[in-house]
Amino acid sequence: MASVNLENVFDAGAKVSVNVPLIVPEENHIVWPLVMAGNLGQLRELLSKDRNLMYVRNQWGQSIMHCGIVLIYYLECQVAAKIHQPAVFNFLKNEGMDENLADENQKSAAITVLTRRGSQEYNLPVDTEDLADRLGWTNLHKVAALGARHGQEITEALLRESEYSDINTKDILGRTPLHWLAENGKSDAIRLITQDPWSADVQARDLCGFTALHCACWADDFDGIVALLDVGIDVNALDKHMRTPMMHMSSPEILKYLLRKGADVHINDDEAANIMHHACVSDQEDLVEILLREYSHFLLTRNHTGDTPLGQAIANNSLAVLKVMAPYLQGFPPERLSLLNNNKRSLLHLTALHGSTEAMDILASANLCGVDTAIRDKDGHTPNECFVRCRDAHCAVTRKPFESEKLAWVSLMNSARGQELPFQGLTGQDADDESTIIASEDEWGHRKTSTASYVFIDPSGGEVSSDDEFVDVEDEVRE
Repeated sequence: MASVNLENVFDAGAKVSVNVPLIVPEENHIVWPLVMAGNLGQLRELLSKDRNLMYVRNQWGQSIMHCGIVLIYYLECQVAAKIHQPAVFNFLKNEGMDENLADENQKSAAITVLTRRGSQEYNLPVDTEDLADRLGWTNLHKVAALGARHGQEITEALLRESEYSDINTKDILGRTPLHWLAENGKSDAIRLITQDPWSADVQARDLCGFTALHCACWADDFDGIVALLDVGIDVNALDKHMRTPMMHMSSPEILKYLLRKGADVHINDDEAANIMHHACVSDQEDLVEILLREYSHFLLTRNHTGDTPLGQAIANNSLAVLKVMAPYLQGFPPERLSLLNNNKRSLLHLTALHGSTEAMDILASANLCGVDTAIRDKDGHTPNECFVRCRDAHCAVTRKPFESEKLAWVSLMNSARGQELPFQGLTGQDADDESTIIASEDEWGHRKTSTASYVFIDPSGGEVSSDDEFVDVEDEVRE
C-alpha cells in the first residue's frame, strides 16, 4: 500500500474534489436512452455541459460505457437484446472513461468487448494472456472464449491434455468453458464437451446466474441452443434478475423454437417485465409480431414502473415495433390502452415526452380512442402541457423543428379523440390544442429546438439540484 505525506499541501489550503457515483436507475435520466439509441451528437452535447455524468452508474453498477455495449434493461447487460454501439464506446474511451471498471458481476466494459464477436470495431487492443490472467482462465476457458481468433477449437485431444476437473472450473466471472462456448456459437464443441466421458455441467451458473443457454440466447446462436436443449438444459432457468434465456435473444427463429420447447412467456423478471417488454424496448418487431399473433393483448401487463410494453416502445422510440403494433390496437380492450404508469402518465403523456414525430404519426393511424386526452399526470400536467413544457428534458431522439413536431402532435391528439385532422387549417378542438400549445409556449418561453436535460453541481456550497443523480463532494482540507 502506498502512502503520501500531504501535510505541506494541506497547509497551503489545497482543495480535494471527490466524485462519488450514485446509482441512477435508467428510467431517471436522459443519458441512458441517449447511449442506448447511439445518439452520439446529443451525447457529446450533454457531456460537454456536465462531465460528472461520466461517473454515473445504473442500478446494476454499470457506467454509460457498459451500456454502449450491452442493452441493460431497464433492462440488463442487460439483456433483453444487444446494443452494439462501438462509436459510443470509442467516444467515451477517448473522453477518458475507464473501460476496466467492473459492474455488479465483476464484468467490465473491456471484458464485454474483448470476449464478444465484432470486437474489432472497438478501439481496444486484445492481450490474450493478460485477459486470461485477469479472468483466471484455464486453457479450456481461453480456447472456448478466444480460440476463434487464433484458429483453435475444443477437441478431444485438447480435452485429454487438460485436467478432467478443468471441464467445470469457473473463472472470475463464475463461467465454465461451456458458458464461453455457448456465447461464441461453438455448437460442435458444446455437443462434444457435454457428452460422455466429459459430461460438462449444463446447469452451471455464472455470477449473473446465467446458464450456458442464457449465453447462447444472448449470442442468438440457434445451433448452440439446440445442442444445449438436447442435453437437458432448463429452458426456463432464471438468472439473478429472474430472466429466462428467452429474454436474452432477438431471433424470431429462436423464439419460435423456444416456445415449442416449453418456454414460458408469462414469467416476469425482477422488474415485473415479461418477454414482450424486452422485445418492445429493443425494437424487435419480428418478436413482437409473433407474440401478438399468439397471445394478443394478454402480454400488455405493467412492469415495476407501471409501464406496459406499448408504453415502453413509445418511451424508447421503437418505431419498428410501433408499426407492427398499430394495426392490432384496434382489437385491444380500451382498458389495456388506458393503463397509467406509476407517474400517472398515459400513452399520450409518454408520446409527448419521448416520442418522435414518426412515432406520433404511427400512433395517429392507430386506435387510441380509449386514452383520455386531458388526464393529468402526478405533476399535474396534461399530455398537451407535457408536450410543450417537459419534452426538451426527456426526448432523446434527434429533434425536428417545433412546427413539424406540433403538427404531428395535434394530429395525434385529434386521432385519440376520434377526429380527423383537416389537411389545412385547424378548427374546433384542433384549435383548442393549438391555442393551448401557443399559450404554454408564451408562458414558459421554451425554445423550439432540441435540447437535453442537464445536471449541474454548485461547487460553492456542495448543493445539488433535486434532480441530481450523483454527489460531488468538494471540501477544503485543513490541518
